[in-house]
Amino acid sequence: MAVQFRDTRVDFPPATGSPQHKRVSVDFGARVLRAEAALKGFSNEFTENDRSFFRQRIIITDVRVSGHKVEVEVEFLLRDRSGVIDDPFAGAVQVLVIAVVD
Repeated sequence: MAVQFRDTRVDFPPATGSPQHKRVSVDFGARVLRAEAALKGFSNEFTENDRSFFRQRIIITDVRVSGHKVEVEVEFLLRDRSGVIDDPFAGAVQVLVIAVVD
């Protein structure tokens, strides 16, 4: 058994209306026994107007092991204080995936 680390970038194009969700898969090349994921870094922006940030949310919501791969779901949100998610926001999240492999 060995511990391995992989990082992956998850890009989020401009969107409005709700938090964005993306699932990515990271291949470790050997059977994964268990895994976790951590936020390594991020960037975000309002894409049309300069707005004050009210809420920013980046969550790794689900980590699943499937053979040699680890699937990770990321939730991404940026909004102002208006009460609705009506301003286009975009960004990228860097995720560090840690796995115990056979």
